[in-house]
This record gives sequence, C-alpha cells and structure tokens, in this order.
Amino acid sequence: MPQSPIPSVQAARKSKFNLPPGPKGYLLFQLAQLQHQPIEYFGQMWQKYGDLVHLPIMPGFTLHLVSHPDHAEHILSSHQERYGKPDLFLKSMNLLQGLVTVG
Repeated sequence: MPQSPIPSVQAARKSKFNLPPGPKGYLLFQLAQLQHQPIEYFGQMWQKYGDLVHLPIMPGFTLHLVSHPDHAEHILSSHQERYGKPDLFLKSMNLLQGLVTVG
C-alpha cells in the first residue's frame, strides 16, 4: 500500500520535525484577536505558514489549521481513523447534536 504524503497526528507526535509550521507561543494569548476577527486571524496564519498550520493552544492542546481541500479530504474522509479528537470536542459535539433537530 503506498505511503500517504500527509502525516497522521500520531506520526507528527513522534517528532517535532514532522509538525507543520506555525507561530511561536500559545493561541490562548491571541484570544482577543481570534474572538473579534477569527476569519482574518486564520487567513493571516494561512498566508504566512501555508496550507497546514500548527497552532498550539496551551500546553497539551494543539489545533491544526487545514486549508487545502485535499488535506481536508484526507483527514475527514479518506483516513479519518488516523486522526483523533479530544474528549472535550467530542462531548461538546454530542451535546450540540442532541440540541439540533431536523424537521
């Protein structure tokens, strides 16, 4: 089976050299800008660092900005089993799913 050009989260965790580029410091300290202009903030990150951006939120929590459709398809559809989401994210999504109904 051919090796995928996009590394999995597990592979990226093994070595910091495999992580995509991103800003220094934690996203937690950029909350004011992020809350008031989130699209502009992420647009700047994309322009400066490219299609995959590593954004450390705070110690132990990281966000990855994925801007290219091929990367998004790889993560969300083709190889979704390789990518984990923290319990905090999953619990909040279950709560949201329970609140939304189609009718």
